Amino acid sequence: MPRAPAPILRTASCLPRPSPPRRPSRVRDAEGRREVEVRRSQPRAGRTVDSSVVGRPFVARSVAVPLRTCVGCRQRAAKPDLLRLVVVADGEGHAPRVVPDPRGRLPGRGAYLHRDLGCFEQALRRRALPRALRVAGPLDLTDVRAYVGATEHGRGGASTSGC
Repeated sequence: MPRAPAPILRTASCLPRPSPPRRPSRVRDAEGRREVEVRRSQPRAGRTVDSSVVGRPFVARSVAVPLRTCVGCRQRAAKPDLLRLVVVADGEGHAPRVVPDPRGRLPGRGAYLHRDLGCFEQALRRRALPRALRVAGPLDLTDVRAYVGATEHGRGGASTSGC
């Protein structure tokens, strides 16, 4: 005669547990700090202070400016001080064209360069543009050379990059 299966015993560790009680939500202000009820005492005679003296001193917060690295001289500068370069594919059989993007709106991967010929020549010597733009093969840089040359001559040839 076959044996009957053993009954399944449930131990306390197998039983589902109720979830822990939830804490009441905390009231927070716009900056994420807990709001605390402040009791203000009545001013005593002769102990009042002008509210303009008590206030915190005004501290101007500095605005974080995004930094980018110039592919020519490898110096870090504020993003608005550098020229963004983007690769534009013209079609089959042509080398990819690198175009200046002064407004920073063109789609695609960008590389940043100071607006002077010295940094542009350094980037060419170091072969930094194809690496930064992640493009294999030769690049058409005529638009960038013309733009950088025109902006440098427009400033009187003064270099702002410190290169």
